[in-house]
Amino acid sequence: MAYHFSQYVETVAAAGKAVYPLPLFTNAWQNYAEETQGSSEDSPAMVAGGGQPGDYPSGGGVSKVLDIWKLFAPSLELIVPDIYLNDYEASCQAYRHRGQGLLIPEQRRDGYGAKRIWAAFGSHQCVGTAPFGIDTLRTEELEKVWGKHYGLLAKISEYVLAAQRRKHGCKGIFFDELRKDGSDPSPTREVEFGEWNVRVERAHVFGKPSAGFGMVIHLSDNMFLLVGWGFQVSFTSKSGQTRFNGILRFEEKEVDAVTGELRTLRLLNDDETRSGKVAVMPSENPNYGGFPIAIT
Repeated sequence: MAYHFSQYVETVAAAGKAVYPLPLFTNAWQNYAEETQGSSEDSPAMVAGGGQPGDYPSGGGVSKVLDIWKLFAPSLELIVPDIYLNDYEASCQAYRHRGQGLLIPEQRRDGYGAKRIWAAFGSHQCVGTAPFGIDTLRTEELEKVWGKHYGLLAKISEYVLAAQRRKHGCKGIFFDELRKDGSDPSPTREVEFGEWNVRVERAHVFGKPSAGFGMVIHLSDNMFLLVGWGFQVSFTSKSGQTRFNGILRFEEKEVDAVTGELRTLRLLNDDETRSGKVAVMPSENPNYGGFPIAIT
């Protein structure tokens, strides 16, 4: 079916492109394939339609037939996924197949989905995300969820775009809320940037840890830009000659609305960095668990 559907779409796309030479894409209802099987713990798997043709609207550009679509629909610049129940990062990785670009034209519109766009932009060079049904969200919910995420991305877009053009220029991360039993569904990330091994984990607090999201951008050899809330980063040199690793300088920045340049608000050290061991990006409202000293 993928062969026949892709040929038909190519006929339509080629005819349209002959009149309006614009970039074209098609999106796919993903099947519940093994390599992208679900990460959503609060949604029934049956809604995804199943993993076999006939159990879902088959014939589209799911991950296992991307090569067929790319071969028989060459007028399409992108073949892209709708991501609702499938694992978000696995889907992003699958659709970067053979270096094609990534766009997410449909995804969850809630906070669960919003946190994940940081992985799309920061780790998979995504060019855009579109939460489905965003137009029916109440204004206050829209601002709370998407105003926060897209607003922050807009401020740092220049840095993100530059980092996306560099190999290993940035890493996007997210940490979900803890499960009801207190277990953590989100793993610590270990990333290599140049001569550094970088460890990204949920921000430590004396009370209950919160969700987190953001991006680590490698600006130059020994300089990094951290963006977001609710995580912390530590650095270890890859050189076998190094006997001590530490943060020399950690500054809180904001983006100038006029020039787009970063300017320093505060110099953070000592308690805020645990004496230079870790750079903490606190959540918006850290839970101190009754501890009387604010260390963020």
